[in-house]
Amino acid sequence: MTSTESSSQNLYDLIWGVNRVSADWSLGRFEKLHDLLGTLDVNGKRVLDVCCGMGSKAYAALELGARVWAYDGSVEGPNLLKHNVENQAATPEKIKGLKRFRYKVTPPDVKRLTIIPGQDVSAIVDHFGDEKFDIVYMGWALMHVADPEKAAKDLQTLAKQGGLIALTYYHQNYRSQLTLDIHEYTYGLPLEEAADITAKLGKRWGFQKVASLRELLDHAEDNQTLTALKKLLAEKNYTVEEVEEALHIEDMATPYLRNLHDDVVAGYFAEQCKELYRRPGLLRVKKL
Repeated sequence: MTSTESSSQNLYDLIWGVNRVSADWSLGRFEKLHDLLGTLDVNGKRVLDVCCGMGSKAYAALELGARVWAYDGSVEGPNLLKHNVENQAATPEKIKGLKRFRYKVTPPDVKRLTIIPGQDVSAIVDHFGDEKFDIVYMGWALMHVADPEKAAKDLQTLAKQGGLIALTYYHQNYRSQLTLDIHEYTYGLPLEEAADITAKLGKRWGFQKVASLRELLDHAEDNQTLTALKKLLAEKNYTVEEVEEALHIEDMATPYLRNLHDDVVAGYFAEQCKELYRRPGLLRVKKL
């Protein structure tokens, strides 16, 4: 594992290791799964959730009767998913609209969940070998991997013939120049500093705002990240309020931060798959 991969795991362990006192992580999980897949017809199917985080969509798939494999570079995220499934910790939620008449929701069964924590996505094919899945999805992660094209090919390798592959990602107009500048100025500095700053600003899940960025910058001594943000403000034409609004620990500290072009992403799948649906930052294909 390279140092970059290690820092990525540390980042996501830090993100998903937050002690949450509510089940907000679970809200809207059926809508999120349907938006990604275009269907909730997963009953009895083998579903691979790649870069699962703490797994709200995986939780929903279990409730709909799927057999789920949850794969992530973080250890904390999948462990939280397993804990939440074991304790049925999600907020009770019904499928909305006409779809509610088509799908049966039952309590998630941990026996139908396999977690694979702490594994870099570059090793996913080696891990699964010849195993194939009916549904493979990768939500909001392709732009954060070292080699997006290889990751796309791996997803295709893991899908069975006729299987569904779906992914979301930062598209060409998603991340602003301000976000990219913040990343340039702060990436590689202590993760704990970025986490502390975004927590105090109320920009981390489960934390209430206790200070403004302007107040934090008044006490920037011995904090490399705040010093870097002061330098950014001095050298670029941004206001403190604009920078505060854009701050996000994932964007500050993730090793890779790309805006991917939709045509390029679709091209990764053109040889082996039939395109089913596309919009900016979302692609669904069928494995041929």
